[in-house]
Amino acid sequence: MQLLLAADTATPVCSVALCAREPGSSVPPRLLAEAHFDAGRRHAESLLDTMDATLQLAGVAMEQIDLFAVACGPGSFTGLRIGVATWKGLAFALNRPLIAVPTLDAMTRLVPWSDGTVVCPMIDAKMSEIFASAYRIERGERVRLIEDAVLPPEKFLAQLSGAPLCIGDGAWLYRDRILEALPGALLPLAPGCAPRASALALEAYDRYDGGADTDPGLANPVYLRQPQVSMSKAAAAKAQQA
Repeated sequence: MQLLLAADTATPVCSVALCAREPGSSVPPRLLAEAHFDAGRRHAESLLDTMDATLQLAGVAMEQIDLFAVACGPGSFTGLRIGVATWKGLAFALNRPLIAVPTLDAMTRLVPWSDGTVVCPMIDAKMSEIFASAYRIERGERVRLIEDAVLPPEKFLAQLSGAPLCIGDGAWLYRDRILEALPGALLPLAPGCAPRASALALEAYDRYDGGADTDPGLANPVYLRQPQVSMSKAAAAKAQQA
């Protein structure tokens, strides 16, 4: 049995899941336990407690974990930093592999796949922008249509047509604009398919089998945008030079 402990802190939702599978078996991984709640800005205070609760629910000790997986972004600066740093520390301490999983890739596993569907994960990036990407499902596999980007929703929607399936808190936040630009778009009910660690675990298993890097030292957050502090400093420097 191969146990994987996954965490997704890319959004205000704190999600930790423990999954298991038999390596080499065609049987899909099983979800043993998952904790999933809106932590707001309290990931630093809640992540380890959430992890402990998840392990206790499954009756599994930390030393039994074979693989770690964590959302590496895009997403919240603070959430990503805390999630990646915490999971790196655990992987180093136990000498276990760590799979860094792109947030938007993992989100596609929140919905059923059917050929021809265009899936568009969208996360609220604040400042009237979204983190988003798009994939078409072809023969049961994802084909990327739009690379991960941070941009106003209108610019993202202008690249789409037809009836895409839009998921995530960004899709729910801008649902009126989506339906105005794409009347045939499909939107799930609120909260719009928030990221879940169980979906991230499925993505991580596939990446692990595909030979993804598992060195904890190589796992780093992917922000797509400078932190606001850095942006403010850059703006101040530019103003001084003017």
